[in-house]
Amino acid sequence: IHNYGITLIIFTIFLKALMIPLGVMQQKGIISNARMQPKMQALQKMYGNNKERYGVELQKLYKEEHFNPLSSCLPILIMFPLLFGMLDVIYYPIKHMLRFPSEIIEQATTIATDLGYTLNRYSAQASVLNIVKTNPSAFTKLGQEYVDAMVNFDFSMFGLPLAETPVFKRGDLAVGVYLGLLLIPVLSGASSFLLSKLSSSASPSTGNDQASNMARSMTYMMPLLSVFISFSVPAGVGIYWAISNILSLIQQMVLNKVMNPKEEIEKARKALEEQK
Repeated sequence: IHNYGITLIIFTIFLKALMIPLGVMQQKGIISNARMQPKMQALQKMYGNNKERYGVELQKLYKEEHFNPLSSCLPILIMFPLLFGMLDVIYYPIKHMLRFPSEIIEQATTIATDLGYTLNRYSAQASVLNIVKTNPSAFTKLGQEYVDAMVNFDFSMFGLPLAETPVFKRGDLAVGVYLGLLLIPVLSGASSFLLSKLSSSASPSTGNDQASNMARSMTYMMPLLSVFISFSVPAGVGIYWAISNILSLIQQMVLNKVMNPKEEIEKARKALEEQK
């Protein structure tokens, strides 16, 4: 495609599509966990003073109910290595996208620092790309093919330089670029907040005050974390985070329509009463 921003969007959509089965698994895990809470609390009352016996009975209950307490966490655990891999691609575009030899990358970085430029601590290679674009003649010793490849590499999306890190102070940035970069952390935080609120509103109460308080605090902590991270890393990371959140939001809305945890728990409760 030869455009970093568009490639990033397509990759994120493709990745989310592949992970739809994991989203369904997570939703089922949430429902199973809520259904198990009354039985687990009953065991706690019976064997709370005997931790060893409680552990044995709890494992027995898990086996009888075919319940895996980590089933709802699996998609999150899988997302972390994917996120770190994505970060590595964004942090090292010359290595992963242009695929230059390591010695050429080292030479380019040395030339940039010798010229007195300050490189981004998170993405030095992105800084080198920007420096080469503004001063290509200083890098001719690398070889013209390498210089041309870096000059022609489009590290932008709709005019926004995704190698730049969003900042509060405008500095030398054009007004449109500055406001566009500022919008990325806002979009990341807002999409994360909406996703957290939607997830918590659909999740049934487990009767555990401590767990409920933790869930409420995470509703606000995750958006704040998203904003903080988006102000600390190149804009490409924030774009990936925001698009991923928006796609997760759409997926969660569909899952809540098809497989609403509160409705599923109510059905199970009524079925249990009828059996009694």
